[in-house]
Amino acid sequence: YLLLTDECYSGDFENALKNFSEVHKLAPDNLEALENMGRIALLQNNLRSAEEYTNKAQALSPGSTEVKIIRAGIFMSREDYTQAKPLLEDVLKSDPNNEEALVGLATIAINTGEIDRAKELLKGAVTGQSKPSVAVLSMLTNLSLQENDVAAAEGYLKQLAEIDPANDQVVLQLSNLYLASGRQQEAPAVLAGFLEKHPDSLTVHSRLAELNLAQGKVAEALAVLDTAPDTPPPRL
Repeated sequence: YLLLTDECYSGDFENALKNFSEVHKLAPDNLEALENMGRIALLQNNLRSAEEYTNKAQALSPGSTEVKIIRAGIFMSREDYTQAKPLLEDVLKSDPNNEEALVGLATIAINTGEIDRAKELLKGAVTGQSKPSVAVLSMLTNLSLQENDVAAAEGYLKQLAEIDPANDQVVLQLSNLYLASGRQQEAPAVLAGFLEKHPDSLTVHSRLAELNLAQGKVAEALAVLDTAPDTPPPRL
């Protein structure tokens, strides 16, 4: 089912669901098809269908980790954290480094005001992975910013930049962090460094020009705008 899974990752949920449904028709007891149909329905916020598919999958494999995670997601979508939490905790008993379970429990902790517990879970997710996910690092960044922990937020943003070096939103957030913490010279420097490797980001060009203007560097601002990519013509 590699092709079908790729469709899910690319966001083509309708086509993926259609194909998994065809598999299900041919093999009603195919666990993977039911699990994927349940996950797609959850991503589409079709909770009734997600329940239907996961109930069938659970009947085939009561201990399925995937089913527990999808069912927890259904409960979390309804803000029923008391039902979601034990499902995710059960996943961690057999797989302590399961990132989806750790992120799910951290999300529950954030929504119930247990910020320290959320950070502990997310740091566990970072420790348990050779390459932490963007989702985990983004959550840790936001929590650090909420607590004004600039050093921690900077560290997580730099890790995000290593994982996704072409992501201009990360470098913009890093430059804003430098500005907010009084490191005025580092903000334009990090943007300029990004543009050396990724010169096609119009957003970063614009932001760097703004910072140069704010510091009275008119010539530098104009030079940045001169090298900016052309704005694409509007669609008719």
